[in-house]
Amino acid sequence: MVVLEVLHGGMLLTSACGVGCSALLDRRARLAAVLAGLVMLAAMVDMAVGHVFLSPATWACLLLVSAAATTFLQLHRQPGHAVMAIHRGLGAVAVALLLVWEHVAQSATLVPMTMVHSSPMGSPDGPSAARSVVVAATTVVLYSAFSLWLVMRHVRVVAPGSTGSGSVSPGLGSRSRTVLVVDVAAMAICVVLMALVPAFG
Repeated sequence: MVVLEVLHGGMLLTSACGVGCSALLDRRARLAAVLAGLVMLAAMVDMAVGHVFLSPATWACLLLVSAAATTFLQLHRQPGHAVMAIHRGLGAVAVALLLVWEHVAQSATLVPMTMVHSSPMGSPDGPSAARSVVVAATTVVLYSAFSLWLVMRHVRVVAPGSTGSGSVSPGLGSRSRTVLVVDVAAMAICVVLMALVPAFG
């Protein structure tokens, strides 16, 4: 399906963009961020080809481990950039949740119709399927809202004539702030696109 291919292409593009942005960060935070970005990019590639390398649960675990390690290192080495480190960590958590949710949604479509008709809500999982949709939607909304807040704060800071007051990353220059705005926007778009995949899968 064309729409599904577009969604996967967008996820790969935004994930690659995140890796590129990580490579442009301060050298103290660069290696951990790039490695975490590569893990996410590999997960997107595997998802696009039908999970032929690792299961969604395995990718979710790898994402969570890389997120925890990256967030810890960034908070330890650059405590002034706590908000950005938390955003990256939450992004990996959101992607891990959506990977598992996408797998559950695809598995549900493979259940025989006799099992579907026996379900109280017309789906193989009944109430649990509805709860998974709520969890996925809540994840996307909260993360998108947090990302939008970060982008607006950085855009205001880098605007001509603005001062550094109120910045969530006071130690960054204008170029680094621009990179971080792109990184935040790319991560948020990737999460939104992931949430749409089950609807067209």
